[in-house]
Amino acid sequence: MKMLSVLTPAQMRQLDAHMINEQGTPEEVLMEQAAMGVTAAVKELLPLGGRVFVFCGSGNNGGDGLAVLRQLGMKGIDCSAYLFCAPASLTGLAGLQYRIAIASGLKAEIILNDEALDVIDFTKADVLVDALFGTGLSREISGRYRLVVEKINASKKPVVAVDIPSGINGETGQVLGTAVRASLTVTFMHKKLGHLLFPGREYSGRVSITKIGIPTISLQTAQEWEEADVQELLPPLGLNIHKGDNGRALLCAGSKSYVGAALLSSKAALRTGCGLLHVAVPGGIRAAFYETPSVICHPAGSGFDWDLEAAQTALALIPKMDAAALGPGMGSGEGIAMLLRAALAKNPSLFEHIHEKVVLTPHIGEMSRLINKPADEILKSPLETASVASQSWGCTLLLKGATSIIAFGDKVSLNASGNPGLAKGGSGDMLTGIILTLLAKGVDSYKAACAGAFMLGTSAEKAYKLLQERMLLASDVLDALGV
Repeated sequence: MKMLSVLTPAQMRQLDAHMINEQGTPEEVLMEQAAMGVTAAVKELLPLGGRVFVFCGSGNNGGDGLAVLRQLGMKGIDCSAYLFCAPASLTGLAGLQYRIAIASGLKAEIILNDEALDVIDFTKADVLVDALFGTGLSREISGRYRLVVEKINASKKPVVAVDIPSGINGETGQVLGTAVRASLTVTFMHKKLGHLLFPGREYSGRVSITKIGIPTISLQTAQEWEEADVQELLPPLGLNIHKGDNGRALLCAGSKSYVGAALLSSKAALRTGCGLLHVAVPGGIRAAFYETPSVICHPAGSGFDWDLEAAQTALALIPKMDAAALGPGMGSGEGIAMLLRAALAKNPSLFEHIHEKVVLTPHIGEMSRLINKPADEILKSPLETASVASQSWGCTLLLKGATSIIAFGDKVSLNASGNPGLAKGGSGDMLTGIILTLLAKGVDSYKAACAGAFMLGTSAEKAYKLLQERMLLASDVLDALGV
């Protein structure tokens, strides 16, 4: 499988150093390749005869920007640079790129104070290039840098960010005081964590990767799955396959108030290809499953909620199954603890029953209760939170969110597929059904969680093309489920 590697800024610096020092690639060549990727992106957004403003800082990110200025100028494009430092303070490649640009007759205004910002007439530009700060920024943006970032955002012009939007922490995705809102970010070799973790993901816009070399070492902090990875995990079915080969699964779900959750989860499991799906629901809501004849429905008890009688019925079914899932719409009946329901915060002793084949799928609020940590703290370090919890509990943890984090041991995957249309009741229930089927098919817990999150997200994107996110119902995703 060829999942995309996601790096920290420090790992990217290590990769750069490897290509320069070990492979002998001149740093100038790497910068030229990087600038070519940005230049191509700018041209895509630029109308015929349009004008480009390039905003450059004092470091290598500014050097990339000055190289973009030169490349655009060589193509006959009207472009100007705004340099936020004295030219004499430019060192290394940034200084070299400035001297080449000026010798080529290109324009670079020097912005050394707040008043100098008044010379910039944003109405004259069609595309802006943000080359102020790169992924190494660790301090809050202030002074004239803050002012120009605010002016860039207020201009409402298309913005191409070089490597990462200025003001976004490349490792955490957090905003350092203020940050550029990019239409498109061109990053180099690999995405960085800050492109995928919020709020950095929102500020980055669409992220394009430009290859600037061919390193002989492999580095990664996390993975990002692609469609090809899921297809490899689920190859085409043979003509002689039978239902037993597609897995026997048990879904324990539903209660008087949450019948829909059980239906959505079961339909998602069927759409994902479950061979034999058994669904245990409180006997009082069994009639809801008459519309789903492919499900083998087991009335659990005679009531409408999960009491002890219902739990005993479900427990008797588990030994016959390849996989079991608990949670969608089960409510809070007294029989839930017997089935290791997801609300482990109320039953901490149940953690002793968790093992490496278990997948937990809490959202941020549930995770907050599980680990007794405020939700806003989790959002500041979700990757670390998921990794620590997974290792502590010895299971796969899928921390649900706009960017979901899947962790197992030392493996971490980020899933950024999907759209705001999934922010509706039922999405998590469908995710449970998808993962249940993958587990029943024999996929290991980590890969099942990664693939399940990706499949749910990409299915929502397909439905979105037809309905738009405000019209998207959870059940619409079922019609597009699959890869």
